[in-house]
Amino acid sequence: MNPTIRAIVTDIDGTLLNSQHELSERNRRALRRAAEQGVAAILATGKTRASAESFIEQLGLDTPGIYVQGLLLYDADGSIRFEHTLDPGIVRQVYDLTEDEGHTVIAYSRNRIFMGRPRQWCQDMLLGYHEPAAEPIEPFELIIGREPVNKVAVFCEEERIGALREHLAASIDGHARLVQAVPMMLEIMPAGVSKATALRRLLAELGIEPGEVMAIGYGENDVEMLKLAGLGVAVANATEVAKAAADVVVVEQRGRRRRGGRAVRAEGPGGAGRGTPPMSEPPVRVAFQGERGAYSEKAARGLLLHNEPVPYRTFDEVFTSVEAGDAALGLVPIQNSLAGSIHRNYDLLLRHSLYIVGETQLHVEHCLIANPGMALDEIEVVRSHLQALAQCERRLTLSWACASRPSSSVRDLQGEDAPVFASRLPQRSTA
Repeated sequence: MNPTIRAIVTDIDGTLLNSQHELSERNRRALRRAAEQGVAAILATGKTRASAESFIEQLGLDTPGIYVQGLLLYDADGSIRFEHTLDPGIVRQVYDLTEDEGHTVIAYSRNRIFMGRPRQWCQDMLLGYHEPAAEPIEPFELIIGREPVNKVAVFCEEERIGALREHLAASIDGHARLVQAVPMMLEIMPAGVSKATALRRLLAELGIEPGEVMAIGYGENDVEMLKLAGLGVAVANATEVAKAAADVVVVEQRGRRRRGGRAVRAEGPGGAGRGTPPMSEPPVRVAFQGERGAYSEKAARGLLLHNEPVPYRTFDEVFTSVEAGDAALGLVPIQNSLAGSIHRNYDLLLRHSLYIVGETQLHVEHCLIANPGMALDEIEVVRSHLQALAQCERRLTLSWACASRPSSSVRDLQGEDAPVFASRLPQRSTA
């Protein structure tokens, strides 16, 4: 018989909130219904309590919460119940190792955040996650040993963060813990502390057994908490390490509908698992140019774990859809290793108030198709998109021993100009 669930502990970003960092009405109702049945709803986040105050109010929570990766336990009234701080020597060591290399360093001190060199992009990102504005401190050393620092976060390019993590791990040598909750941020915190250690302490004080807890999470910083709980649930968009640690994973059932939203199922290691509340939000809408099955759609699906690619006819419409809020992100090609730059999209980046926030590389393969029975040497004209013809120029040259270049546009069935071009191939001479 399954134990009674007496507490639901949930991560916030990527779990309770949607892709716009908002609490949906559906999730709000779900936690409120649980509270009405005597189930304690507990927030567990890597962020400050200040970042969660609006959600505490929306949910009507009167329970303690876990904040700053388990380094702070707060009572319902906002008073600190328990706290861990990072050794000032570790704070100084991390700052010295990273700031000179151009990385952005911030320090969490309860509900305050301190930043070394002021950087507007970092400030904007923190505010986007509902964090309080970072307080610029120059020199950064002024806070070391004077303010209680719970953790330090270092921002770094994704392609360099693996090397940074190895470097810091070797330098710190086990005297602190490294956690990566998001791709471009590495957190340094006291060793032996996590959301799970804070949860274990809180449960003991509340008289609740870990087996009576449902924990819901998304990232690396949720792994220990998912393992501790009697029922660990990873949302559909969770990282692979979180899914591996969970008892069940909430998975979207495409093609099925039920009143109130999408149908979901929970799967465990052995297949179908126990049903759990569908805490995962709808996938991120990503606009791309082309038809279903286009390479841009494939790139979009590979770039994000949980997204819904949406096709648009032109690159202009992709940019417009993102600015209008119809899509959260837009994915457009910028460079092709054979055909060169896609200049149109460079122009659109200049015209629109949008920013590049990620990139991916995709290996492209084209197939030459013809009617059954058609021999290769019978083909006179190849029709395709201009970029596809440019990408295949070398192969066509080898096949017909001549250069193949677009010569004239053709029209689609509706009579409108279509992005299709023809390459006329001269007949090869025969002996």
